[in-house]
Amino acid sequence: MTLGKAIKMGKNGRIEDWVHEYLMQPHPAGNVGFSEGLKRAKRYWIGPVKIDLSVLIQICGPSRKYRFHENKRTWDLRIKENIKKLKCNENPPPLIVEYKKKRLLIADGNHRFAALRDFGVDKYWVILWFNSKNDYEKYMHDNHVKGVTHVLPDNRRGSIRKINNGRTSTERTSRNGLS
Repeated sequence: MTLGKAIKMGKNGRIEDWVHEYLMQPHPAGNVGFSEGLKRAKRYWIGPVKIDLSVLIQICGPSRKYRFHENKRTWDLRIKENIKKLKCNENPPPLIVEYKKKRLLIADGNHRFAALRDFGVDKYWVILWFNSKNDYEKYMHDNHVKGVTHVLPDNRRGSIRKINNGRTSTERTSRNGLS
């Protein structure tokens, strides 16, 4: 389950399918319980989009301050493994992020996030989900979170509609779908 596949499926309106395929992988990449929990209610999705990592909130880590605590030794080992992949020019899968009360919480990808940050990456790909249509529409309308450019499929072939700081523009995309 690669970043490239996530981008392709996102452009085809199938990002939720990618999320569940990704989460259904064998451990340690997968998280079957998380996938099943997401399926219990209607979700609204954006992505993948590149976002400033500084606006994301980590919820898992080696400290008791995190909602999900992991032993420091295990945490450090997983970060080290992720950094090793980054040094080999591997692009990790997008982070899966929940929008909740005007905050962006990293639901899946806390290890990738820490490795990206430690490696000096400022922006990376995320998939955002919303628990209500109202939150999704309000977020899209307000676009209040700094560092986000939403890329949505446009109804014209070869175009995307970008919403950036409340302004909408249509751009022609290259053959691979990236501007």
